[in-house]
Amino acid sequence: MKKLFLLLAVLSCSALLRAGVQDALSHAALTAKRNQVQQQFQQAYDNALACRQAVQSGRWNAAIQAGTKAQQYHRQAIALAEENNIKIYHAVIAPDNLLTDPFVFLADVYENVLFSQVISGKISMQEAVQQGQRLAKNEGLLGAILGENEKVNAAYIDISEAFRSWKDCPRAIESLGQQAKVNAKDFCQPEF
Repeated sequence: MKKLFLLLAVLSCSALLRAGVQDALSHAALTAKRNQVQQQFQQAYDNALACRQAVQSGRWNAAIQAGTKAQQYHRQAIALAEENNIKIYHAVIAPDNLLTDPFVFLADVYENVLFSQVISGKISMQEAVQQGQRLAKNEGLLGAILGENEKVNAAYIDISEAFRSWKDCPRAIESLGQQAKVNAKDFCQPEF
């Protein structure tokens, strides 16, 4: 009888130990995934900053390249977070144990890429409107052109200034016809 109790005690302890090890492994795996999401967010942030700096210096191809990389890292991070039930906070300050989405700080990355493509001649203004339709509600440059917002949010100032002072801005706006809700001559100001 003592041997039976001893055997049951050993089996119970080993089951508890196995469960504890599995919990520890699950926690370690989740921590590793969380760190991976955070690293991808950091890469997205770094590339988005590089995109903004390229826009500020008029290096359109560099802006497109860095902004595209930022978007890819961002999408990968979001997908990995969703796959592993890691909560992402979409505001400037996140509560403890939540990751902050870096694009909260760099909302302009999508429009930086879009308008850099227009300025560099890679796509037409009409293509930019089609590709960026979902961006029109973000208080950015595209929204201002399409009449979705009266002013451009300060987050979009770099690409807004670059596009509005671009020599072909009036022609690009006029190419939209009735879609454009701004007067090209008033909107495009060569000397900002």
